[in-house]
Amino acid sequence: VRAALGDPKALEALEVDYTRLFAGVGKRYGAPAPFESVALESRLMGDTTFAVEAAYHEAGFDAPVPEAGPPDHLGAELRFLSLACYREMESWQAGDRAGAACWVERERRFLDEHLLAWVPRHCERLAPIAEPPFYRAAVSLIGRACLVDREDVTLLLDQTAT
Repeated sequence: VRAALGDPKALEALEVDYTRLFAGVGKRYGAPAPFESVALESRLMGDTTFAVEAAYHEAGFDAPVPEAGPPDHLGAELRFLSLACYREMESWQAGDRAGAACWVERERRFLDEHLLAWVPRHCERLAPIAEPPFYRAAVSLIGRACLVDREDVTLLLDQTAT
């Protein structure tokens, strides 16, 4: 990416591939659409879209990335998880063990019901078609990070239960 910053053509290539991989502009771009409802239901704005939106509202958030489009966009779901983790951290720092445990449970539920249901497989499908090595690495890390986060959540839940 650093090399691309000084090279307008390389930067443009990154921008084009970003749009192709993450904007969900159409099948003709060759990448699967970055929406949970498309991945699981083969349609945009499916039942999972509304379930994701309900999870956001239950946690006290509006759509975390309204500019991403539907609330089940990959970026919006990842942003929600990061916001939940941030609230968990705030609870730990305030000495609110019960509040922190509540956020960890919310993270577990969102991972199990949403992110892990589609993101690792979606990222596996993106990796071979991502042209710049930067995006191949990024999608590989995104899929793996969701799996690792689930392991961490399990450990935290075990610790807060005692």
